Amino acid sequence: MEREIKAFVPEEFWEVDASTTTPSGEALALQVTHQNDKPFRPVNKEQTQTAVSLLEKARYSVLEREDKPTTSKPGAPFITSTLQQAASTRLGFGVKKTMMMAQRLYEAGISLTCVPTPPT
Repeated sequence: MEREIKAFVPEEFWEVDASTTTPSGEALALQVTHQNDKPFRPVNKEQTQTAVSLLEKARYSVLEREDKPTTSKPGAPFITSTLQQAASTRLGFGVKKTMMMAQRLYEAGISLTCVPTPPT
């Protein structure tokens, strides 16, 4: 595993996204995935800026629309250890602060469901 980590060579890549509106005012988010029927994957800032310059000057019309159903599953509920890990990585909270905040939420009537840890 260590060898694989040391052998890893990061590759630079860029994406081009656009936020626009339809004539009726609906927000529309777009991502450039192909250029001239080939996958679009710029590897540096210059290629990206060239593409953006071309795209900014162009006029667009929607020729086809495809709706696909999507599903997503909620994440597993927190147990005490995963609550502490998430609070640490996302918020920089220590264990004591996390548990103090959880206790305050509980006392304020906000339902928390965590597996209790045995007292130490």
